[in-house]
Amino acid sequence: MPASTFPLDEDRISRLAGAPLADVRVNWPLIEGALESRGMRDPLVKVAAIATVSVETARTFRPIDEFGDEEYFTRMYENRADLGNTRKGDGARYHGRGYIQLTGRANYRGYGQKLGFPLEQKPELAKTPEVAAAVLADYFKTRAVDESAVARDWETARRKVNGGLNGWEPFRVLVQSLERELGIGEAARPARRGPRALTLTSPYMKGPDVVRVQRALAVPDDGEYGPVTAGAAAAWKRRSGYPDDQVDNTLSPQDQRYLLGKDTLPTPFRNRGERRARELAQTAGVPQLAVAEMEQWVGLQERPKGSNKVPALGRVAAELGLSDWYQKMGWPWCAFTVFLAALKVGGQSAEAGLRQGKFNALYCPTILGEAQAGRWGMRVMAASQAARGDLVLFDWSPQGDPADHIGRLVRPPAAGIVATVDGNSGDESLSVVLRERPTSQVRAYVRDS
Repeated sequence: MPASTFPLDEDRISRLAGAPLADVRVNWPLIEGALESRGMRDPLVKVAAIATVSVETARTFRPIDEFGDEEYFTRMYENRADLGNTRKGDGARYHGRGYIQLTGRANYRGYGQKLGFPLEQKPELAKTPEVAAAVLADYFKTRAVDESAVARDWETARRKVNGGLNGWEPFRVLVQSLERELGIGEAARPARRGPRALTLTSPYMKGPDVVRVQRALAVPDDGEYGPVTAGAAAAWKRRSGYPDDQVDNTLSPQDQRYLLGKDTLPTPFRNRGERRARELAQTAGVPQLAVAEMEQWVGLQERPKGSNKVPALGRVAAELGLSDWYQKMGWPWCAFTVFLAALKVGGQSAEAGLRQGKFNALYCPTILGEAQAGRWGMRVMAASQAARGDLVLFDWSPQGDPADHIGRLVRPPAAGIVATVDGNSGDESLSVVLRERPTSQVRAYVRDS
C-alpha cells in the first residue's frame, strides 16, 4: 500500500487525542490502512475515525471490551432476538468489543462472514486490532459515515456510530482540534445570512429567536432549542395542518412567521388541522388509558419461568392481530409492553409501530429519536410537564445506547423519584412490575397518542 498522505503522524494524533502514544502507533496504521483499502482516503474521514476511536475506547485508542460484567451483559443482551442472541449465554458471549463495540451474535456472524474472520465461533477476535480495524472501516463505508464526514456533518457522523449523541462533546472538541491541525477552519463554512432555520442539534441552538418561538409554543423559554422545544414545534406543525411529510422538528424562517402570527397559514393547512383535531378527540386520553391497562398486567408471570414469554400478553397481541413475528421474539420486551397497552386502548403511535411496522417500536434508541423528531404521534416533554401515562426512557450508563429501557409514568415525577409500570422488569419470575427509580436515570419523558 502507498505511504500515507495524511499529514498527522502518530505523535500528533496521540497529543491531540490524549491517547497513549504506544497504542496509537500500533492501532492507527491498521485503522488507516483499513479505511484506505475501502477507498476512504479523504482527511476528514480519517478525522472522523480518530475521534470515533478516541471516544468509543475512552481514549485508550485500542480495541476494548464494553464496560460491564457478565451480569450486566446478560441483563442487557440475553434473549435479544434483534441481536440474534437466541441461545443461553449469548448475551455475555457476544457483548460489545472492538473500536466501536460490535454486539450480538447476528452482528458477529455477519461481519465474520463478510470480512473472513470466524467471529461467531471466536468472538474474542473482535478485540484484536486487525479485526477491529476491518469492522470499523466496513461500518464507516456501509453506513456512509464517510459521506457525513466529508460533508463535515459531524453530528450525523456521530449518530451513525453511536445511535445518538453520547460522547458528543469530547467527539466535537477532538474533531475541531484535528481540523485546526489540518488547517480546516470555520472559514470553510458558508456565512449565515438572514433568519435561520431552527432545528435540534447538539450542542443546542441558542439565541433570542429561540426564545421567541418558545414563548409562542408555550414551553420554558430558556433560549435553547432542545428536545422539549423541538417536540413542541413538531406537535404545533401537526396541529396546524402541515402535510405529513413536512411534520418535523425544524422551524424554517417561514414556519416561524406562521407560528408568530406574522403570516396566515394557508387554507389547506387550516382545514387539515381542523380534521386532525376531530380525529385526535376520538383518541384523547391514550397515555392515561394505557398506564391503567398496564397496571392490570402487574404480576403477570413468565411461563415457563425464564422463557421471556407471558402467555396473557401473547393473547392480547393475537386478539389485536399482531404478527406472529412478535411471538417468535418472546415478550414482554419493555417497549412492546408499553405500545401493546396503547394499541389496546386505541393508540396511534402503537398502530404505526407494531401493526404496520413503519418504525422499530421495540428498540429504545429508535423510540427516543422518533420522539425527538416529533414523529408517530410522540413528542418529548419537559419533566415539569410530564403526566401520568407518559412514556419514560431510561439510560443506565453514559456508554452504549442512548436509551436502555422504557416504562409508563404512574404519577408525575417528584422528590427525585420517578414511578413507572414496566414490562421486562422485576425479578426472574415477574415480567410486569411497578418500579421506582431516581430521576437521574431518566433520559426523556415522551407523550404518545
